[in-house]
Amino acid sequence: MVQIKEKLVVITGAASGIGQALAQLYFERGWKVAGIDVSTHEGSQYIMFQADVSNEREFRTAAGLVFERFGRPDLWINNAGIVKLSEFANLGQDEFDRVMNVNFRGVVIGTRIAMEQMVKPVSGTIVNIGSVSGMIPAPFMTSYVASKHAVIGFTRSLQEELIQLQSPLKLILINPGFVKTPIMESQNGFEFPKWLQKWVEDAPTTAKEIARIVEAKESEGVTSLNGRLLAHSYRLFPFLTRKSSRLLTAKNWKELLGLKPIRQRTGKQD
Repeated sequence: MVQIKEKLVVITGAASGIGQALAQLYFERGWKVAGIDVSTHEGSQYIMFQADVSNEREFRTAAGLVFERFGRPDLWINNAGIVKLSEFANLGQDEFDRVMNVNFRGVVIGTRIAMEQMVKPVSGTIVNIGSVSGMIPAPFMTSYVASKHAVIGFTRSLQEELIQLQSPLKLILINPGFVKTPIMESQNGFEFPKWLQKWVEDAPTTAKEIARIVEAKESEGVTSLNGRLLAHSYRLFPFLTRKSSRLLTAKNWKELLGLKPIRQRTGKQD
């Protein structure tokens, strides 16, 4: 009898949010699942390895433990991410750099590690999780938006490079819209408006959309209805879409109409 090899997926940021939902989804589909996260949280049905993805030494050590235990990955998902909501002037450079390092540097390092393993024979799929916020401007999220723009530019450039190299590796870019995860929690008085909560997609639904895009071998995809509407709106009506950001940041009608500046509510940094 021929034994069918279980496929292995490695997911960063798997302790919560979209990463946790993806880990659970692939586990239920019969995959071997390895999560990498700075959190010590242990998945009940899959194994977690602790590492800060922005620290290359830590990241490579954790990945090495994954490969030692499970072998080479068939699917690698760079999902780990953090956000800081703040006026740029009140955001320290260390805080700005921290977001860039986790969200962008972590993706670059993870992509490199995955590519190094997906050899002999060359095969496998790498998924980089960007954001619709990496496609459009978003005030009071400068570090997050910058990091996601970087992820999108890096991934699209590497996709074209792999095509010109005639590499069989598959690199996919996925840009989620608003998803109900810990990353959307209130900071510095900024929070997602309650009246728009019904438009926010839950993490398990987003995970299913991501898996569908991966299975279809699409090069790029935007998840959730709100994400697709925002991306399409910005392509057609960039000025109006930029102005509509007040719907997310204004606390009252004066701020919404531009009669009063929208400011950070406290001087406290989370």
